[in-house]
Amino acid sequence: MMADNPAGVIDEDVMVSTVTTNLFGPIRMWSVLMEHLKSKEEAAIINTTSTLGFVPMGMAAVYSATKAALHSYTLSQRYMLKDTFVKVLEIALPGVQTDSNNNPSSMLLASFIEETMKVLGTN
Repeated sequence: MMADNPAGVIDEDVMVSTVTTNLFGPIRMWSVLMEHLKSKEEAAIINTTSTLGFVPMGMAAVYSATKAALHSYTLSQRYMLKDTFVKVLEIALPGVQTDSNNNPSSMLLASFIEETMKVLGTN
């Protein structure tokens, strides 16, 4: 997540990189794989969004906007694939402690991974 300032001049490189990675990347990937996935009796798409797609962070407006857009795309994808064997899942990450985020109010990375894997193992 790279910072930006929606009240100022947006760095073009940051904007293009963020939109390309967070929005265009998943859409392009699923587009290439879609026919293969639909040919299977069991398949899943997992899109990784963020709680910032629901409650944006002012200092990361472009990042937050891409996560909101991917959430919207995921809902459409799920609806359009409802009559197939392809499940469409969304992992909306909360604040998670990482090398670049040591906020004590964020979830511990190990706890996030454990809980996510547990849920993914259910139907």
